[in-house]
Amino acid sequence: MAWGANVRNCERIQNYEAADYLFKTPLKTRSKKWKENQRPLDGISKPHFRVEKHDGYYDVVLYSTSMARFYKPELINGCERREVQYNVDERQTSTYFMYRVLGVGAYSKQFATTGREVIVGFNKHATGDFPIRLTYKNGMLDVASSVDAPNEKEPTTSDARKKARIAFKKWLKPFIAMAMMETRASTWFDSLFVKRSYEAGELIDPTDLVECIKGKGVAWVVNQVYPLGDVRSWDKSFVEVT
Repeated sequence: MAWGANVRNCERIQNYEAADYLFKTPLKTRSKKWKENQRPLDGISKPHFRVEKHDGYYDVVLYSTSMARFYKPELINGCERREVQYNVDERQTSTYFMYRVLGVGAYSKQFATTGREVIVGFNKHATGDFPIRLTYKNGMLDVASSVDAPNEKEPTTSDARKKARIAFKKWLKPFIAMAMMETRASTWFDSLFVKRSYEAGELIDPTDLVECIKGKGVAWVVNQVYPLGDVRSWDKSFVEVT
């Protein structure tokens, strides 16, 4: 995709009705760049921003990628059912297109059929063709039949981990002194933790530790045992807003 393409003047297409309304506008051009099932989002000179009509759904297309697919609503036993699918691409133009034209960002708060507000993920952790698949019943998100992107929880460093790092550094002091006095070069410290398969928090053999401190430095050794930040966690279900 072109870097920084301007989508500011594109039509906003955030549901089936908006796409259907746009498609009813006659295509006033004979250019071979346009097909009968296509309509421009920002003038006929920009075929890379368009809506395409297919059997039962509309695609909102950016260059060669369909960023959203809106299916025709169905009425089943008095309940209106809608299905919307999204592709995810975090490049600059794609991100702005998603926000400006489709009205979605990396995360979106929506009301669910459970009666609660949930966070829907539209981010890079969704992979594959149309990984975001949302189903709505009477205008509310049906979580049970929908799939969103994993919601990332940012890593944090707990007070307990900070205290453990301080205690570990204190425990390291005599070995740091030994490493400073040691002159023999080590040829294997670079792969120490791979060769010996040390686990985080496991007591390290002093001989190995001296060699590792000399080669890698104190900060590197400490981070192997007590890394900054807890492990990132991902939740593929729709997170409820508290």
